[in-house]
Amino acid sequence: MDPAMLENLLSMERLLGSQGSQGIPLLNTPKRERMVLIKTVEEKNLEIERLKMKQKELEAKVLAQEALDPKEKENTPTILQPSSSCSGSVAKPLKKAVVMPLQRIQKQSESSNKIHLLKKGHKRKLESSHESEAVEKDEDYWEIQISPELLARGRKKLLHLLNEGSARDLRSLQRIGQKKAQLIVGWRELHGPFNEVEDLEQVEGISGKQVESFLKANLLSLAASQHSGPS
Repeated sequence: MDPAMLENLLSMERLLGSQGSQGIPLLNTPKRERMVLIKTVEEKNLEIERLKMKQKELEAKVLAQEALDPKEKENTPTILQPSSSCSGSVAKPLKKAVVMPLQRIQKQSESSNKIHLLKKGHKRKLESSHESEAVEKDEDYWEIQISPELLARGRKKLLHLLNEGSARDLRSLQRIGQKKAQLIVGWRELHGPFNEVEDLEQVEGISGKQVESFLKANLLSLAASQHSGPS
């Protein structure tokens, strides 16, 4: 039985018992108060009967549920478990298809001077610890990979332009405008030629991040022009 309901029943029974034990004093009370007390007792009796009926209904539902549960447990294995005739076919789990991140390399040339175009996928989840689990991807992105030889040639050509090119030549480079071209020429006249492309960071007004962006933009364009030039 519900503890709260049991407590209500007990409190009502105590109230009725205390009122019933008074006996004759209840009859000696004024008529109006006596009627109020009688009405209260009747209401309490009705409430007790209602609670008892409700409790019986709940108990009946619980018993019906308990009687139904064993039948469900008996039926469950026949649904979930495969038959003995199929046990041989399911002894080994079927292998799932594995979807790996796509990596497609488009070869531009068979010589050592190559620019690889890699197609990769942004994955929704990190790589799973189980090889059988497929990896989902949201979208594809392209990444350009330049061969070391082409990269070295591009850096060499870029360094030559920084040391020998005029302000007009420098403006033909990516990320270099009129102001930066003049700063590079002025720095070169004071300090001499650059030893490497990264020395461009020493020029006043050019930050390390700008040098990094400058390298990415120009090395790619120079490598592409050298790659397509011989053909």
